[in-house]
Amino acid sequence: MDPNVIDEKSSNTKVENKKEKWNKQDFVVNFEDKPSRKWEDAVKYGFISAGGGRWYSRTLNQLFVGARIFCMIPKSGYVAIGTVIDTVKPIKDVTFKLNQTEVKMSDLTLKATNMFHDVEDLEKCEYVVKVKWLANVSKEEAYWVKGLKANQNSAYKLRSQYTIDKVLEFFELNADE
Repeated sequence: MDPNVIDEKSSNTKVENKKEKWNKQDFVVNFEDKPSRKWEDAVKYGFISAGGGRWYSRTLNQLFVGARIFCMIPKSGYVAIGTVIDTVKPIKDVTFKLNQTEVKMSDLTLKATNMFHDVEDLEKCEYVVKVKWLANVSKEEAYWVKGLKANQNSAYKLRSQYTIDKVLEFFELNADE
């Protein structure tokens, strides 16, 4: 056989053929609703977060200003679509503009009772990404149907057009929003 044909065949593995291309825009973010973070707070103030160890928070570093996130609560389903408006920061460095005034996150009235766990420990503290929500629902109204993408990382590239289409349809948004 021609060596060029052999190289071409060996570089086209079945795994590569099955993997959809990433659109360089969309991510899934898992938002674990628990004492250290509450979905109601995330909706009210416009953020997502992860913490408790670098394994949980490090994937938030992939998110960039302008990225679109499909937010889901594990074991519930998709609860929102939003746009990233600021890069990831340790919780102690996060501020929000309320009534034209910059307010530290620690001064907000939050439902999460333990959001500031390990605030001085950059390995374990919560990391926050500010988001402009385009559409959202409560945890109880979360959307899930068989075939939607999910994995355990806090943030990951969404490569499933099926998931993008179904979740956009659920939230009644167009693909370009």
